[in-house]
Amino acid sequence: MGRPHRVEPLVNILFLARHFNYLRNYESVVFELARRGHTVHLAADREETYGGREMVERWVRTVPAITMGWTPDRAADDWFWLATRLRLAQDFLRYQDPRYETAPQLRRRAEERFPTLALGVFTVMGYRTRPGRALLAALLAVFERAVPVSPAIAAYLRERQPDVMLVTPLVELGSPQNDHIRAAIRADIPTGLCVGSWDHLSSKSRIRDVPDRVVVWNETQRREAIELHGVAPARIEVTGAQCFDQWF
Repeated sequence: MGRPHRVEPLVNILFLARHFNYLRNYESVVFELARRGHTVHLAADREETYGGREMVERWVRTVPAITMGWTPDRAADDWFWLATRLRLAQDFLRYQDPRYETAPQLRRRAEERFPTLALGVFTVMGYRTRPGRALLAALLAVFERAVPVSPAIAAYLRERQPDVMLVTPLVELGSPQNDHIRAAIRADIPTGLCVGSWDHLSSKSRIRDVPDRVVVWNETQRREAIELHGVAPARIEVTGAQCFDQWF
């Protein structure tokens, strides 16, 4: 008598992107999940002009198991405003690390997003020195962690009731997607980061609340996740680059 066939449990997957065009790299993944019987709801934070929404609308028309929508609007949320500024300050400090001395364009990009008044405060507190940066980083981490979970996002997750939540790219400067991850962790929803591009772990923001799984392209990204973001090796999955599935 042969072994019993293992039936894969069907799950309700919520896949969040900053805008729909980020999902272009995951077309093969989304369609394969739907083919296996899972439901996949694709949601974006904002509009874009790259044709991403039209692309996802075609997917929805093609496959009933795929749906789409928008994440809650938090433009009037004062906590959201504060959290974004705290994260931009953390990102500014990250690029003051000596390892980025040969990447002035990355430093410049972070500085352009950083308020001039705050830069004056950081200068007084000695951000150009290693001890000064360490003190500022510790203070910012405490303040950023103290920001409460967004009630709008918590309500959104209760409404959607996902079995698992995936996000991409998560690592934009000042990324608001960290609020989605934090709310899901508080709600005991399994989370995963899908790293969207070859340079996202080295040239963007830090991963703050580490998801249950970080899906990377290769061993280089695995090393970056560990060394640059403090991700535990057990949480990392090396899968290859899904954007190349159409060729391989």
